[in-house]
Amino acid sequence: MPIRLRLGLVGTKSGHDLTLKLADAEGGSETLGKDAVIHLREAEQTFVFQDVEEAPVPSLLRGFSAPVKLRYPYSREELAFLLTHDSDGFNRWDAGQRLTMLALDDLIAAHRNGVEKVMDVRLVEAYRSLLDEPGDDQAVLAEMLTLPSEAYIAEQQPVVDVDAIHAAREFVRQSLAWQLRDAFLAVYRDTRTMSPMRRRPSRSAGASSRTSRWPI
Repeated sequence: MPIRLRLGLVGTKSGHDLTLKLADAEGGSETLGKDAVIHLREAEQTFVFQDVEEAPVPSLLRGFSAPVKLRYPYSREELAFLLTHDSDGFNRWDAGQRLTMLALDDLIAAHRNGVEKVMDVRLVEAYRSLLDEPGDDQAVLAEMLTLPSEAYIAEQQPVVDVDAIHAAREFVRQSLAWQLRDAFLAVYRDTRTMSPMRRRPSRSAGASSRTSRWPI
């Protein structure tokens, strides 16, 4: 069954989507723009993009283009980068959830082993970037700032330790609140002064469909 995969390449220097130029079997190439769909029809396929202007981070499964679970070995730095720079709202949210889950896994392990909990600075700085440039859609910002629920965290654990999960999530919540207090207050005050029309969530088809899929 073919899988429709929408993707982009985000330049690590510019923070912007790069032009996609896909090589073909005849030795030529096709310019696809800065956001494209490829079709996966085999168990293993290779796609070659030419003339990539700078080192990229792939933004895969944009807009949740296929009902699949995608595994890609993103580093924490890459996830933080996508959270703050990806042009696709769904992938920004997904990168934030993945980055947060990695931090939570560390904290759950620390709680179980009785060692000091340490907050991942990459998560703090990624959240700081979101708050410093919140954009116009406060509903999308709220979704990206929402931590995974304890129920969702438990679903990802091989062994469910309720106390450790609660302690880890509370540690992240309190650490973000303490370290980013001024940034949170600034966004809150700005939101309070907005007109009702500015606060209204985006009604575009893409934003609406993405929001409906976010398991917050």
